[in-house]
Amino acid sequence: MRRMIGAYVAGVVALAGVAAPAAAEDEPPPQARIVNAPPFIPIDAKPVLIGATLDQTPAGDPPVLYEWDLDGDGFDDGTNNAIIWNPAEHDLDAYTITVRATVNGMTSTASTEILVIAAFKVGLGNPVAVAGRKSSIGATVSNYPLNSVLTFSWELDGDGDFDDIADPHDDLVEPIWATPGEYPIQVKVIHDQLADPVPVTASTIVKVIPPVTLTAASISGTLKAGSLLTATGATPTPSDAELTRSWLRDGTPIGGATGTTYKLTTADAGRRISVRVDAARDGWGDALPVSKTVNVAAACTVRPTFTGTARVGRTLTGSKGTWRQVGHTFSYRWLRDGKPITGATRTTYTTTRADRGHLITFQVTAKRSGFPTVTAKSAARRIY
Repeated sequence: MRRMIGAYVAGVVALAGVAAPAAAEDEPPPQARIVNAPPFIPIDAKPVLIGATLDQTPAGDPPVLYEWDLDGDGFDDGTNNAIIWNPAEHDLDAYTITVRATVNGMTSTASTEILVIAAFKVGLGNPVAVAGRKSSIGATVSNYPLNSVLTFSWELDGDGDFDDIADPHDDLVEPIWATPGEYPIQVKVIHDQLADPVPVTASTIVKVIPPVTLTAASISGTLKAGSLLTATGATPTPSDAELTRSWLRDGTPIGGATGTTYKLTTADAGRRISVRVDAARDGWGDALPVSKTVNVAAACTVRPTFTGTARVGRTLTGSKGTWRQVGHTFSYRWLRDGKPITGATRTTYTTTRADRGHLITFQVTAKRSGFPTVTAKSAARRIY
């Protein structure tokens, strides 16, 4: 829960008597304006200073007479260019304030409305926490001036002292209760625009519940496309907690993959596949999820090939084929009768007399740290 801003009240500001350069003779006469009046204010807030001015300076700077009507019974509530308006002297209602300005025998009026709202309020609700974990406990505050400064003090340990958070200006705390049970807490809040600077206190009982726990999850199965993976482990306490599983590819849920098994596809080749297990039970805190991740081997979907004339002294050029992988690097070898040819580690190879009558193959290997190494070979060709 976070703060709920409940009202606005403007601070006392310098009340300017003029607002614009001198008016020319063909311009309209100055008009009255009300400044510094809040649209609404809590009934327990400090009085505010409401002022009046003109929208332009009259020629010759003559005296201005301001008259106020604060109660709807005529302009008899003050003749200065500012008046004090105390919300505590009013009921919870809307009030129209009108000022009349007279200058050079001409008058103009301006009005505004102030809504008096209920007094400053603080609440804590009925929070539930999980034993051994941080719990977000927030105070709900309302009906306070928008530009006021709020100060919070917390009592969380039952010793009667409001000293249980380092930053008293925070309306949210994250305490940890080690064992299940019920714990009384209090918060004391004050803002600097209260007419009577007495903190407002709210109390509640935090219900701390035990968490569901899970053992480690595991995954079994061959880590290549087409194979079936099985999720095991993740045994809950209590045993009747409901388990929810989801399979993820590189951290993103795989649509429809929510069972204990998952069949790998070519889309999984060369990627990190994980299973996440969550557990919940009524009256207990949801378990911290457990996960297990495995790295699936890259897949060669079209085997390597090589081109060129199969004769001694000719150059052969290899192609790695088509792979499903992410972030893998490739290396190359030329083989003679299935055995590596010394130094032949590029995509091209020029045959020698030693190759005559033998079978030549182009081999591609895909590697990535932590992933299975995968090798694919082209069809063999005999050199003449």
